[in-house]
Amino acid sequence: MSHEMRTFPLSDVVVHHAGLKSFYFERPFCIEPGQFVTLWLPEVDEKPFSVSDLTDDYLEITVKAVGPFTKEL
Repeated sequence: MSHEMRTFPLSDVVVHHAGLKSFYFERPFCIEPGQFVTLWLPEVDEKPFSVSDLTDDYLEITVKAVGPFTKEL
């Protein structure tokens, strides 16, 4: 487990419908069920999210726009 902040580029965004998107990041680290990642939007906020899908190549975070932070995403 790491408490060190690192940033990772966003690889892709899939819009499922208005208000629901999946964000894809290359998988640069190991993560297990029950763990979470923190998404940070500069000058907005940061929030923890669970991973919605995981492969050898990427991790996916699916977000529903329900508040100020998720609507900004």
